[in-house]
Amino acid sequence: MNGHIAGGIVASKRTSQSRLVGALAMAGVASLIVSGLAIARPARVNAAYATRTAVATPTMSAMPGMAMGTPTPGPSGATTPMMMYDGPYRMEMLPLTGKAPTAAEHAYAVRLAAMAARIAVRYPTTAAARVAGFHTYPALNVPGQGSHYYEPLAAAAAELGVFDIARPPFLVYNGARLAGIMYYVPADTSPTRLDRIMPRSLVPWHKHIDTCVVGGARAGHVIAAYTPAACTTRGGVFYPSTGWMAHVWLGQPVGPTLFSMDLPGHSTQ
Repeated sequence: MNGHIAGGIVASKRTSQSRLVGALAMAGVASLIVSGLAIARPARVNAAYATRTAVATPTMSAMPGMAMGTPTPGPSGATTPMMMYDGPYRMEMLPLTGKAPTAAEHAYAVRLAAMAARIAVRYPTTAAARVAGFHTYPALNVPGQGSHYYEPLAAAAAELGVFDIARPPFLVYNGARLAGIMYYVPADTSPTRLDRIMPRSLVPWHKHIDTCVVGGARAGHVIAAYTPAACTTRGGVFYPSTGWMAHVWLGQPVGPTLFSMDLPGHSTQ
């Protein structure tokens, strides 16, 4: 992290952190980070996203409530997101490229898995996460994944586009035990850069779009209202887009389950 970015994060911590806390609590799903409340840059991204021109997009809309655990191969080099639904949530997922991972990508995936294991030693339980300054809310307990804990300063840095493999902004707990980590980058990150950050031969990056939250910032829930007008009519607050997200799960071999959207195996949540 360069000094300019670090200084900006520290200087704005009091204001941006409180906004980020509220945004995270609004999600109703841990991976739904409402980026428009964090800092100016995601706000500009959301403004652009809200006025985007509709384009033909591969869709899985006929499969509401689908299991999200298995990455989906796409055409080689695919960069067009697929639209997906899970209950009231609408999201976009960049499919896997369909290419076999290179030796360098495989080695990097091994490094990510090793990083997750080291983090598990530091924050093995939710109690350890709280002591270290991580926070969560009931709305961030996601069925099939677990409870997501975030560290405010790391999350704010991620909103600015800072990617630090050793400092994931989210920890994911299955019950009281750490199950995985989650990385986050801004919504305007290009597929090419996503591929450099975490290879799309293995990682199905995803983000939430057109989200309506009702019930308040810290106890709210998401409803199926996918336009600003429909959301306002039902008393909700509308968020056009989050940033891109990717999980790394503990104890998984290098392959599809290491980066699944959902926790591989049994979830106690």
